[in-house]
Amino acid sequence: MLAKSTANIGARFNIGSTVCVWHEKPEQFARSFKFCDHIATRTICHKGWFLSDLFQDETARGVVFAISHGRFMAGIADPYQFDGKAMSGPCVVCVDEVFDSELDAALRADSLAECYAEDAREDDAKFRAEQDAEDAAREAAERAEWESRDVVTV
Repeated sequence: MLAKSTANIGARFNIGSTVCVWHEKPEQFARSFKFCDHIATRTICHKGWFLSDLFQDETARGVVFAISHGRFMAGIADPYQFDGKAMSGPCVVCVDEVFDSELDAALRADSLAECYAEDAREDDAKFRAEQDAEDAAREAAERAEWESRDVVTV
């Protein structure tokens, strides 16, 4: 998930092949932000990518940060903590690209959020499969224990 410990703030990591950095306070490097779907309204017709196939309440949503001299950076708002109204809250920022076009940054932010969400859904599915396997093993052990006691259940 996006929620990283404070030890990882500023550390570089990849989402797909894109180099990103975790920022706790985007207002420290950006003058303003917009959600990518507010910029590319004809192309992006959603408000983020679901992080789970089972629970569809949290999304990875692309964000465009305006830096200086008409340049922009793409990123992802933290679905758990990013305010959305003010530029306060943690986010992930793509650091290997700076855009001259707000639209290009918006499309890249959406693509980055999609890639992040795909990874999150895969992790979620893997976690749920592991939990199901552990539950099945525990139930089988309990059933075997009851059968070994030779107890008749009704």
